[in-house]
Amino acid sequence: MKPHNINILRAMAVLVTLTSIYLFAPWQYGLYYLKPLPSTLQQELDQFIDEGIDGVVVYVDRKDHEPVFYTSGHINRDTPTPIHSDALFKRLCSD
Repeated sequence: MKPHNINILRAMAVLVTLTSIYLFAPWQYGLYYLKPLPSTLQQELDQFIDEGIDGVVVYVDRKDHEPVFYTSGHINRDTPTPIHSDALFKRLCSD
């Protein structure tokens, strides 16, 4: 095969690869890496709620510190009751 044809195939391969990445990559998740990090864990949890998560509970247990719960969101989508640290979640499947 001629070197000229090989260069054309390489250029086409690069074009197909870049087009595929552009069309099929989940860009909304990749953009998270460009955003600045929140200064507190609570701000991070509040961002989850802004992105559509209903509720989240985080338990932090560090050596030589008291355990801490962080919460954000609501217990139920239909009620505005704030979530509490001992809330239980159930995943509903529509299958």
